[in-house]
Amino acid sequence: MNNYINFYYELYPDNIVKNKDNYTFVINNEKYYFTIYNRDIAEIDTIFKLNREMIARNSLVHEIILNKKNEPLTLVDGVYYILLRVYVNDTKIISIDDILFMLNSNDSIMDNNIIGRTDWVKLWSLKIDYFEYQIGHLIKKYPYIYNTVDYYIGLGENAIEYIKELSEEKMNTNLSVTHRRIGANSTLFDLYNPLNLVIDYKVRDIAEYIKMTLAMHKKKFTDIAGIGIGVPGAVRDDGTVNKCVNLGWDVVNVPKKLSELLIFPKEKIKAGNDANVAALGEYWKGSGKEYSSIMMVTIGTGVGGGLIIDGKPINGFNGAAAEIGHMPLVDGLDFACNCGKTGCLEQVASATGIARLAGTKNAKEVFDRAKAGDKDMEEVIEKVCSYIGKGLACAAAIADPECFVIGGGVSAAGDYFIDKIKKYYKKQAFHPSIDTAIVKASLLNDAGIYGAAKLAL
Repeated sequence: MNNYINFYYELYPDNIVKNKDNYTFVINNEKYYFTIYNRDIAEIDTIFKLNREMIARNSLVHEIILNKKNEPLTLVDGVYYILLRVYVNDTKIISIDDILFMLNSNDSIMDNNIIGRTDWVKLWSLKIDYFEYQIGHLIKKYPYIYNTVDYYIGLGENAIEYIKELSEEKMNTNLSVTHRRIGANSTLFDLYNPLNLVIDYKVRDIAEYIKMTLAMHKKKFTDIAGIGIGVPGAVRDDGTVNKCVNLGWDVVNVPKKLSELLIFPKEKIKAGNDANVAALGEYWKGSGKEYSSIMMVTIGTGVGGGLIIDGKPINGFNGAAAEIGHMPLVDGLDFACNCGKTGCLEQVASATGIARLAGTKNAKEVFDRAKAGDKDMEEVIEKVCSYIGKGLACAAAIADPECFVIGGGVSAAGDYFIDKIKKYYKKQAFHPSIDTAIVKASLLNDAGIYGAAKLAL
């Protein structure tokens, strides 16, 4: 590993300490951490921008060090690593300005609108509303807690009044926090472990959003018929996620965990693979509603598949049915898929894979240039569509759906993309399935919402 650090970063440590697959070293009294990047590759740009913005604000955070290619990630033996310069001054307290900035950050990192006191009051008031509802639910089972309820509600109300009375000067007083959600991706900033600039355990965030949404609309849990969730990983029939590489999960029973967080019946919570859920949405209300069976293929950050037969999602014994993105269809790749294997369709057909093959910033650029007549980009698209067509032909030989529905961000390329997939599918498909319909998804990002609702009904 020393040679990689020497070559890619032009750093020459005397001693590198290995801890499992992570490495630490010290140069000029500064500690460095060379560790595996186990998040979605597509998120690194957002994380890097956030990292730089927080450093500019003198916040507690390790600094991401770019390699000599000016990239935040370095590929070592098929695995992505990230180098961090460790923040060692643990005496600094994060300021309210930092907190307010983080609360307002979203996918557009540099937006800098400030949350005012009224917003804090609203958020805390909703928390109290939910607390009162929760206590009302629990008090029947645990009557002895009744004596302390008013005290804790009073503390919350006092905090709200204190916020109302704060002057602008006092609002800039230094405060300390453990962590706080940042925008839609739920990135966390952990005061005591700045390395934890990571994606939160999503189930907890889902629980929080459900609570807040109910409080905002003055609804109770008794008003909910059920909860449906799509997860980007293999999901068994009981809602157990059998590893989710893009979220960094191992094995998680989503309904059980969410039930504990919400105090809501586990049997009313359903979880499924996100592609299966999207497929169910398209089958129910979208492009697949005219067919008895469909396979939906989502092509975006990854490549997922969902199979619906007679209105029922087919998960498979291990929750891995229709995982077309991990069909080993591609020979000669010298880098690993997020799943740890090589040769997966996802490595070349995902948005990330397309951009990597073309040497561009993103897949949209590849399609735009190809449509404009760029021969090199046209060759890339032809190669990608040949792999996808082959994958669909393999899937048809096993599942034989009446229709393939193509969704995900890459499907925005429209008929140009779909027609090329059809061309290569027909070249590879077994003759009884050669005329299987291939259509573009119509529900776009709402497919998962419809599918999750249907799953829960």
